[in-house]
Amino acid sequence: MGLFPKVDLKVIAWDVHGVLCPSEGVLDFDEDLLNWAETLSGQGLRQIALTNAPADLTRQIEAHLGDWPSIDLVLTSATTNLTKADPGFYDHVATEIATLPGSILLIDDKGTNINAAAAAGWRGFRYSPLARDALKRTLKL
Repeated sequence: MGLFPKVDLKVIAWDVHGVLCPSEGVLDFDEDLLNWAETLSGQGLRQIALTNAPADLTRQIEAHLGDWPSIDLVLTSATTNLTKADPGFYDHVATEIATLPGSILLIDDKGTNINAAAAAGWRGFRYSPLARDALKRTLKL
């Protein structure tokens, strides 16, 4: 039995601030994680990014979308009118991307977001720089 035995993983949902961008409010991306996303995309896993960014930061993030070819969608609290601490956010995202919740893995640095995603049927990985190697093993990279 593997880590994800019942439902095939289809989508990786990356948190923007705290994971892809270690500093809150600053668009300074972790190139290694973006490379991991590209590798996973090449393996057929869809890559999306999620954030609680306000409207002005959402526009900045969307302007950078072309810099991340493997990430094909960014969903934010500003565009969904929901925050990541709300399980309804994850229901909205799953519907938007037409994917069963159990086949989506959220990688986030906040336990409240992981718990909300789990309440909506998603899988979760609580990220920290200390958990980097564990994430790499989880993603089979």
